[in-house]
Amino acid sequence: MQEQASRLRYVAEKAGQASDGMKKRAAEILNAASRGLPLAQQVHSGKDIRSILMLWLHYNEGGELFAEKVRPTLELLNRFEEVRPQLSKLALHEMSQVYFDHYDRIPDLKFFAGYLKDQFAKQIFSGRDSRLALLALNRDFVFGSEAPVRIVDDVVNRGITLHDALMNIGIPETEGLFRERCTVLYYISNLERLRPGEDSHLFAEILQNKVVNAPYKDGLLIGHAVLNILIGLVIRSGKPMPENWMKIILTIAGDPRVPTMSRNFQSWWRRLDQSYIEHVRGWLSRFDLDLFLRAFEAFANQSGDEDLRRMFPARKRFLEGLFEHGLIGNTRLFIGWHASQFLKNNYDAKELPVYAGLNHKDKSIIYMNVAGFHVIEGSHSAKFWIFDRLPDCSNILNYNVIKFSQSELGTDLDFWYRREFREERYGASYIPIGITHYPNVTWQRKAIQAFEKSGVNLDVEKLLTPEDYRIYKQKYGLTYHS
Repeated sequence: MQEQASRLRYVAEKAGQASDGMKKRAAEILNAASRGLPLAQQVHSGKDIRSILMLWLHYNEGGELFAEKVRPTLELLNRFEEVRPQLSKLALHEMSQVYFDHYDRIPDLKFFAGYLKDQFAKQIFSGRDSRLALLALNRDFVFGSEAPVRIVDDVVNRGITLHDALMNIGIPETEGLFRERCTVLYYISNLERLRPGEDSHLFAEILQNKVVNAPYKDGLLIGHAVLNILIGLVIRSGKPMPENWMKIILTIAGDPRVPTMSRNFQSWWRRLDQSYIEHVRGWLSRFDLDLFLRAFEAFANQSGDEDLRRMFPARKRFLEGLFEHGLIGNTRLFIGWHASQFLKNNYDAKELPVYAGLNHKDKSIIYMNVAGFHVIEGSHSAKFWIFDRLPDCSNILNYNVIKFSQSELGTDLDFWYRREFREERYGASYIPIGITHYPNVTWQRKAIQAFEKSGVNLDVEKLLTPEDYRIYKQKYGLTYHS
């Protein structure tokens, strides 16, 4: 018995002023349960019921809850009814707390809820029983079928806070599975009503680890539900993914373009529909370009380099124009030190897509798949490269490789391409091509010609600034305009 009493020390501390007799009885019941004896056969008095309730509410040994090991079954509740047709108010208080604490763990939940509803109907409450009185008044609501769903629907329809709604019907503030279930449904219900890009005060709460990783349903977490909702809303809208929502998605799940066996992909993206993953990859390509251009522009302005500032608008327009054609698929960023510092100073690390490092202090490079062609564009004096294939030795699309030199993305790539494919290149000398960004209009024309000779038709006006487009028409006409 001394060993049993020792095992109950934690329970007694949590339960407060439990009598020595109840502590002793709880130890006996705990011992019987550990030997696999049917618990219903141990219930002979109100003290036995209170002892079991104390164990359900407070006993936790080595991370194992008594309420998980010995659950409130139909047989056990029927035995409670036989022994005490009407529970004391204290026992009723504790029994309702079991319901709120262990909601999703209760195997015969419908029966348990009905049992509680009947017990509350038998009682007469005074003002001193305020919480119990509220539960009695709202018993059909609180202990009815799908109670969390009905509560959240009421909250959303009335425009009140979930906290106030739960308190108004007598549900305690203490954490428990019932309140947790209501909170999850509240988040989901509110998110489903958002317009793409709309901010919500709930995002700050949802992005907490304990919320994102909380169970939702069918083996999914709340984070999975949030991803499905945000991605689905944007897809159905037919609009691009707003950057603020993309940051939320990246914060939860990271970039889906990483290797499929990586931890993040397995934890999050593997559980989503493949079409959703492909949409996010496409949206991230545009995000990559935006980040590349912002870092490029920031360095051009900070460095005071007039050539960089002068060339930026034309290069920005050309790259954005390719996106406007809907031709760009996969992209990848290769970021030098200055651009990396810019991103770190302006974004939370979790809000950024994955990018590789570039062993150059000032330069950055973006890779783009344009209608099946491989385009590599860099800041500063880097060339605009177009390849129809990548040599086998290229690691551009290998996300396990995260460090690159500038030559690996330009001159070395050109060398290995010509060496690997020299037997197949007869009559196609315009590819690969490395175009110097000078002068304006001339370099764009070379790129447009290379694409159109390869069967990729482009709208020239989308690719040039208004001034460059005027000059282009004067110099070349619109021979290649489709």
